[in-house]
Parts: sequence; C-alpha cells; structure tokens
Amino acid sequence: MSFLTNLEWRFATRDFDTNKKVSKEDIQKIKDAIRLSPSSYGLQPFKVIVVEDQKMKSKLTSISFNQRQIEVCSHLLVFVARTDIQTRIGEYAELLKKRDGLFDRIKFEAGARAFFGIKYADEEKKLRIAADQAYLALGFALAACAELKIDSCPMEGFDQAAYREFFNLKEDDVPVAIMAFGYRS
Repeated sequence: MSFLTNLEWRFATRDFDTNKKVSKEDIQKIKDAIRLSPSSYGLQPFKVIVVEDQKMKSKLTSISFNQRQIEVCSHLLVFVARTDIQTRIGEYAELLKKRDGLFDRIKFEAGARAFFGIKYADEEKKLRIAADQAYLALGFALAACAELKIDSCPMEGFDQAAYREFFNLKEDDVPVAIMAFGYRS
C-alpha cells in the first residue's frame, strides 16, 4: 500500500473497540513520528502527553464535551504548545553544544533569539507559533497511525483550562489539540 492509499483508508474514528489495545511498539512508532516532525528552527515548542489509564480517560471525557471516543480509545495524545520559546531556544542550544560545538550553538542561539524575539514577542504570537508546530506533529501522528492501520480521531473540542489544571501544567503550557487512537469498533 502507498502512503496516499493509507491516508484514504483513515477517517475520524468515533467508536473504538475497547478490547483492543495498541502495542507498545506501535505507540513508540507514533511517538517517533511526532519526534521527527518538522518544526521551525527544529525547536519543537510543544510536548505530548500520552494517556492510557482508563480512569484518567474517563475523567477527561467530562472536560472534553463528553466525546465518547476519549473514553473508549486505546490511548489519548494531548498536544501541548509551549509558549516559553526563549527557554526552549536555550534547551535546544545546549543540545547543539554537545553535538556540534560551542560556535554552532552561539550562532544558532543568536539567530533564533533574534528571530523569535522580533517576530513572536507578544503572548498571542508565541502561542500561535507553538500551536502551529504542535499541529504539524499532530499531522505526523495521524499519518503514522494510518501507515500502521491504527484508527485515530483528532479533536479540538475540550476545555483547555480544565486540561491545564488536570495535568497540572505550567502557565506557559497550553493544550491545543487531542488525538484519540485505537482500533475501530
């Protein structure tokens, strides 16, 4: 099967088989696809929370407008935009220092700080760039599921503030999308 054929196969699954769970190996493949997704400057200003626990999924259902797929899916991914862009630049620069040396780190960090400091100075713009990058990762997760013949359903219908509180997220962390996945009923 080709990539496009797999994408044609997928649809926004609303009813999952509660008796079938996605394997740890396939979950790792989905996480790898997310990790390998492109992002501006390679910063990946987002994080992804993986929810497998049934009690947690049941509690999340009520703050997700009672969408059934959250409670019956095998796993739920919560895509969280990180608006602390300047902190993320520093973290990424440290990785570069270990890999490419001090000069490359300084060059990268100066360029990134200037770009994001000018173009994305206010909070609304920081959230927009971080959310856009999280959505790229969401797309890669959806494509990975299609390749693996795992059903999925991306959603925006949830209470962001309640999710932030539920996961005890920092002020700079904003849940922007969720994705239920498993096997269709």
